[in-house]
Amino acid sequence: MKPIRLFSLVLVLIFIAVGCGNKRFAYAEQSVAQLTREERIFGLAKVWSGVKYNFANFDLVPDLDWDKAFQEYLPKAAEEQTNAEYYRLIQKFVALLHDNHTRVNLPKYVREMMDAPPISVENIEGKAVIVKFAETSEIKEAAILPGMEITKVDGRSVDEILQDIYPFVAESTPQGRDAAAYSRILRGDKGSKATVQIRDLKGGVRTVTLTRDSHGPEAQSFHRRPPLIELRRFSNGIVYFAVNSFGSENVVSEFDKIFDSLENVEGMIIDVRENGGGNSAYGESIIGRLTKKPLKANSGQTPTYIPAWTTQENMRLSFKGEGRLIQPRAGEHFLGPLVVLVSVSTASATEDFVAALHGNKRASVVGGKTCGSTGNPFNVELPGGGSVRICIGKSFYPDGRPFVGVGIIPDVQVYPAQKDIADGNDVVLDKGLEVLKEKMTEVSRSEVVFKTAYPFIAEGNYYRRHGQLSDAIRSYEEALEFEPNEIMVRLKLANIYRQQGREEDALKHYKSTGFLDDDAYMIIGPFDNSDIAGFDAQYPPEQEIDFTKEYTGKGGKVKWFKPEYNQIDGFVNLASLLSPSEWTVAYAATYVHSPDAREVQFRVGSDDDIKVWLNSKLVLSKGVGRFAAMDQDIVPVSLKSGRNEVLLKVCNRDGSWGFYMRITDVTGKPYDDLGFSSRSSEIRRKLP
Repeated sequence: MKPIRLFSLVLVLIFIAVGCGNKRFAYAEQSVAQLTREERIFGLAKVWSGVKYNFANFDLVPDLDWDKAFQEYLPKAAEEQTNAEYYRLIQKFVALLHDNHTRVNLPKYVREMMDAPPISVENIEGKAVIVKFAETSEIKEAAILPGMEITKVDGRSVDEILQDIYPFVAESTPQGRDAAAYSRILRGDKGSKATVQIRDLKGGVRTVTLTRDSHGPEAQSFHRRPPLIELRRFSNGIVYFAVNSFGSENVVSEFDKIFDSLENVEGMIIDVRENGGGNSAYGESIIGRLTKKPLKANSGQTPTYIPAWTTQENMRLSFKGEGRLIQPRAGEHFLGPLVVLVSVSTASATEDFVAALHGNKRASVVGGKTCGSTGNPFNVELPGGGSVRICIGKSFYPDGRPFVGVGIIPDVQVYPAQKDIADGNDVVLDKGLEVLKEKMTEVSRSEVVFKTAYPFIAEGNYYRRHGQLSDAIRSYEEALEFEPNEIMVRLKLANIYRQQGREEDALKHYKSTGFLDDDAYMIIGPFDNSDIAGFDAQYPPEQEIDFTKEYTGKGGKVKWFKPEYNQIDGFVNLASLLSPSEWTVAYAATYVHSPDAREVQFRVGSDDDIKVWLNSKLVLSKGVGRFAAMDQDIVPVSLKSGRNEVLLKVCNRDGSWGFYMRITDVTGKPYDDLGFSSRSSEIRRKLP
């Protein structure tokens, strides 16, 4: 049949597919019946249409033309083939999406055609290393040990086998693809013999023969799931929880039961290295015992399909939900230092759990990059008894940062070496304990500060609320004797002194925070940001900075001006300076004068999207909808000796609008020798 006629047939089948929804086909129960040509095409069409109108991550595969891929796979599905061959074709088609949450669920009779010896293989230092196995008679006889490297299977190198596997792997990140592919290198026909070449740490090479049967009587322990919760105790008041799954609501009750029995806990490790996900709500319930204040939850995004708007330009819209909070739960709460251990096997709802803790700075993360895939899947039933699940939603960090397609990047990355596997060393746990002990030491020091400084801060807040400014100053100054780098105290003092007309004292405290002088900026705007298009639009200030010129903005002509402030709290409130202020863009320009060349940090917070240029070089580009807070983005940059030009672009969607910016050294300490200026005579030049 010619392709055009075949495609016409497919269009009819797509109509049927949409009408049938997710109903199970009667012939799916006839597991041994071979699919007809029409059924195979119909199944492929269901996958294509389900993905086209529901898949949440097309932005992560920008080079994929899904319609073109569908046309290429149509004749392949039409060819005569077994059900197993057909499902392998569907696996390869779906793998083009590179998404862990969009994958094929094989029919049981197809799934059971393949197997492997009861051995787990992982990518360790770029090698296929045996990490665990069932102690069957065959494996004992082969003298298999943890840490041994597999170099060949059935006469083929591991690299050759991996290249055959990769096209069928549906994973979202390079680390996820490697983990999945390495785990499959021993697979083959169930019951067949695998000839495996192995190499030990001393370089000795030998060949063993293993049966591809991981479900035999001696291998039952290989598939045994660990307990939902495991507890270990270490010295110095450290407790360790292994939370191995969020697949059962019992994980919450079991955690609570153990948690409520603990006493004198000074530090906690939560290990989710083997937790592949489940229900995000269960993870949030556990977080509810780790905080006494509401924490900002991860935001989510799902496609929205509106037939009336299906132009080529905006076929796929999306809805992004934000603003939800994770509430503390009843009972006792652990508020001390917390470390979370992760690996590439940390995925889905578990990544939601880690991102919420990490994004709210409630925990330090130690281990390897996570899988990088989460979201809500829905199933499309296929002819022959299988199905495809399609990811229809994804999550972001609470501040809008992505981790889907990237993975959560630990604060401290640690990966086991081959020798660690052989020796049974858990280097990730060791590093987690080391990090936790450092945090516990820091808390001990901060507790001293808290116990000494906090009463004076609280006292100062009381006096300030009641207008007793002299008393508030005395209390805040006493707090600074115990904690001289407390930024909020210095900002409060700066504002009180300004209220009293003591401008020199106000600026002394304000400058010690690292914020730029309150008269350091020139501002221009608003420009248009409809449909968030302003973030990528290049308005005149990105082409030239000329304080004498006037441009067309949103709602009229705009020109540069120096704002006047009464409050000096570090926040440049653009919403109070510019109108209109919703779906708009503004620019702020300043010069930073440095006595020498040095490495510094730009500490920026914004509401909403932001770009920052230093000496015409883009150093920060963050497309995100969020409320502004201090130090949301920390950017290491190099100042040159003399004058350095800084340009900020801040986009607003709706509501509040503005930014924070501090300049500190690499440890976060402000400088006292930097100068700032915004004199129009000093800034007039073309940008390259």
